[in-house]
Amino acid sequence: YKIFIQRTEVLALILTLTIFIILFIETIKHITKLKLDKKYLTIVISIAILSFILTMLFVPRGNRLYFDEDIYLDMAKQIKLSGVPSLCDYFYNNSCFKNELMKWPAFYPLSLAIFSIPIGLSSNVASIFNILISSLSIILVYFISRMIYKDKNIAVLSSVIYSVLPLRILWSTSNASEILFSFMILVNILFIMMLTK
Repeated sequence: YKIFIQRTEVLALILTLTIFIILFIETIKHITKLKLDKKYLTIVISIAILSFILTMLFVPRGNRLYFDEDIYLDMAKQIKLSGVPSLCDYFYNNSCFKNELMKWPAFYPLSLAIFSIPIGLSSNVASIFNILISSLSIILVYFISRMIYKDKNIAVLSSVIYSVLPLRILWSTSNASEILFSFMILVNILFIMMLTK
């Protein structure tokens, strides 16, 4: 029964991730239909790339304070190994002594497990994933601001302000789930704005 629940959760998460990816693709399709000023778009993409590079080079990576970052990494490891979002007690050796069903949200660990398929899973890989997602969020802030204010300069300024927020920078290097969820909220806001436009 426990394995059935765990595997069902993974299937539900994959379905949710698939729906989110479709939503993201539809949002990008809407964006490409807009009349975009390439100069401003280039500026914002440059800001996002610069943010990614500077964060990778100069901001210390790793866990901030909370133990949930390690739990998310362990859950991602179990998803990769067994397809189950659980926490494994390794006891003495490297084999799983006891596999416990986790009652924590498993969407972030599933995203980490998928992202880490070609490169392996580690705390550093989780940090790179979050830095990438956080940098992409800068571009989303630009589009949301542009749709709200109808002013390219204000939209760029919004992106710059978001890109230099100290908490965004610090948490983007952690293994916490909040960066991914912030990105998902921004995608959903942008998608809803485009549907209601």
